[in-house]
Amino acid sequence: MAIKELIFIGNLFPANPSAINENQIQELIDAGIIKYLGMVDNVAEIISNCDCMILPSYREGIPRSILEASSIGRPVITVDSIGCKDAVDDTVTGFIAKVKDVGSLTDTMIRFIELPFAEKEVMGKAGRLKMEREFDQCIVIDKYIEITNKLLA
Repeated sequence: MAIKELIFIGNLFPANPSAINENQIQELIDAGIIKYLGMVDNVAEIISNCDCMILPSYREGIPRSILEASSIGRPVITVDSIGCKDAVDDTVTGFIAKVKDVGSLTDTMIRFIELPFAEKEVMGKAGRLKMEREFDQCIVIDKYIEITNKLLA
């Protein structure tokens, strides 16, 4: 099983006691386990150069990062939380691990790594189709208008 690199992007949140802290990040960097880019302006470019996107969040609406990764044809590994699980079809557009379960996330990542490249490509294409079918901006805007009209009626 060969991993080129595991790239972390985004801010650290030191005020959140459950968040990973700077010392932990630095230990992972020093050990050669991750590459940490912090906040970036070119998220789509970074994701497009990756085999998949991983978001083990358990406090999200529908994460834009999952929508963006799927839109550019990248499989997604996420967890079974509201929003995340709604944006990924398990084993079709990516994989869904258990919430707050490091073992499940690790197993899911290994499962993805061990997939043949052709299957990863099929997942990415299925993710793109899911985005077109369910999350196209016209569909989302029409839904907002429909709900707004019901509330105003």
